[in-house]
Amino acid sequence: MKPNLPRVTLADVMALDPCWDEERVARYQKGRKDVSLLDILRLRSIPPVDRIWLVTAILQTVPGGPRLNRLLACAYAEQVLHIYEAEHPGDTRVKDCIQTARYAANAAASAAAYSAANAAARSAAYSAANAAAHSAARSAAYSAARADQIRATRKILREEFQC
Repeated sequence: MKPNLPRVTLADVMALDPCWDEERVARYQKGRKDVSLLDILRLRSIPPVDRIWLVTAILQTVPGGPRLNRLLACAYAEQVLHIYEAEHPGDTRVKDCIQTARYAANAAASAAAYSAANAAARSAAYSAANAAAHSAARSAAYSAARADQIRATRKILREEFQC
C-alpha cells in the first residue's frame, strides 16, 4: 500500500525559509490547516518555479522524498534532452547519465556505474550549457519546461502516494 501524500502546514513551509513572508504564504493556504503537495501544484497564483521549489523542499523532509526528488530531476532532464541531442547528435552521455541516475534512485546502479555517469554528466553539462546559451527560443522553452515540470511532478506524486 502506498503512503499518504504529504500535507504541509504554514509552519512547515516557514521552516524551509522561503523567500516569501509568512503573511503571503498564509494567504495562499486560504484558511486551511494544511495542504497536500498536489494542492500546492494547483496554485496557479504562485509562480511555477516557486511551486516546484516548495514541493521538492518538502519532499526532502519526508521518508523516501530524496529518492523522489532524484526521479523528478531525471524526468525534468528528459524533458529537455532533445535540445542537447539536437546540438550533439550521437552523444549519449546525458541520456546515459539520466538512466544511471534513475537506476541509482531505485538502488539498482553499481558504484562504478554511478561514478562513471557522474564524470560523463560533468562533461556533458558543460557542453549542454554552451548549447543552451545559444538557444534563441530560451524564454519560450523556459515557460514550457516549467509547465512540463509541474505535470511530471504531479505524475510522480500520484504514482508514489495515496492521493
